[in-house]
Amino acid sequence: MKQSADVVIIGGGVEGCSIAYNLARDGCSNIVLLEKKTLASGSTGKSCGIIRTHYSQELLMAMAHKSMSVFRGFEDEFEAKSGFVTNGLVFLGTSEEVEGLRDVTVMQQKLGIRAELVHPDNLPKFHSGISLDGIELASYEPDAGFADPYGVTVGFAGGARRLGVEINEGVEATGIEVKNGRVEAVVTTKGRIATRTVVNAAGPWARRVGAMVGADLPLFVLRFQESVMRPAQGYPLSMPTVFDQRTICYYRPESGGFMIFGGAVIELQPIEDPDNYSEKADTEWVENVANVLLSGMNNSSDMKYVRGWAGPITVTPDFNPILGPLEQAEGFYIAAGFSGHGFKLSPMVGKCMAELIMNGAARSVDITPLRASRYKEGKYFQSKYARAPLT
Repeated sequence: MKQSADVVIIGGGVEGCSIAYNLARDGCSNIVLLEKKTLASGSTGKSCGIIRTHYSQELLMAMAHKSMSVFRGFEDEFEAKSGFVTNGLVFLGTSEEVEGLRDVTVMQQKLGIRAELVHPDNLPKFHSGISLDGIELASYEPDAGFADPYGVTVGFAGGARRLGVEINEGVEATGIEVKNGRVEAVVTTKGRIATRTVVNAAGPWARRVGAMVGADLPLFVLRFQESVMRPAQGYPLSMPTVFDQRTICYYRPESGGFMIFGGAVIELQPIEDPDNYSEKADTEWVENVANVLLSGMNNSSDMKYVRGWAGPITVTPDFNPILGPLEQAEGFYIAAGFSGHGFKLSPMVGKCMAELIMNGAARSVDITPLRASRYKEGKYFQSKYARAPLT
């Protein structure tokens, strides 16, 4: 392992690997990435990989839109399988969400994103299995899709390695040395790395890493559950992803006739220690999944539960990420708190963070509003959806 580096990235999930690749591509020649376990072993590996642009915030919408073009060309650029599938997205709104749904669709169209409002009577044209009870309005995003988070992470990592990035798995950052208000080194389980720039992309461990420079970051880890289901007749891969505001859930197709289902169908519980939590789906979760599907889909009584899991998502007070430098230590940057959005934003997170570190500002998308200081400044983001702040 190197004893010095221009940049040390802590965290080998999709964000850390994307940042490493983009920094190297932009000309940074001495980068070390540290991953305490294995690549994509935290939140990334538990993600179901939905890719969409439907967001309340125009900033995140723009990042997702630009990221989508990277996903589409991923296999050519990285010589790696991303598993990207275009299947579209249907977003179902209740009477409470009509205004927000209209606003979001207008924002999408303004950014050149293909999106349209759909009257409930026309929903069977896009998905014949949706129960129409309680749906006031819907939207359709034809270019949305999904991909394999592990494959994308490995692709970014492979691209970074080819550009000279040193990626160390099984190496944990245990401390950060700060002298005269500036980062000086990262201490690891395999030795010390002198550096003047550190990127905290540690996901569920990001608050712990922030504390190493004296920062108390507003990051909270929640246990989020998902499951694989299968209708008796199978579920075609061409079916659109569905976000259902009635039950605050989502589901998408998976190869082999399966579907992946997730959402807040039971209260999300905090994870006190990301190294020690149950990764198995709860019995209560499994029972509630069946009830939610019965209420939201026609002919779902033959749906079979296949398997389930739980993983960590790291949220912020306004359910939007923190991107940028921290005032506690010069040379210390953070990319964390994605609140479930991280995978679909990862190409542009890497690009914007690289631009910020190399040039002093992100040029592809202005990420200044996502700065850590926004909370003490009282500049919280507000969701357009009262019942689903994660959107």
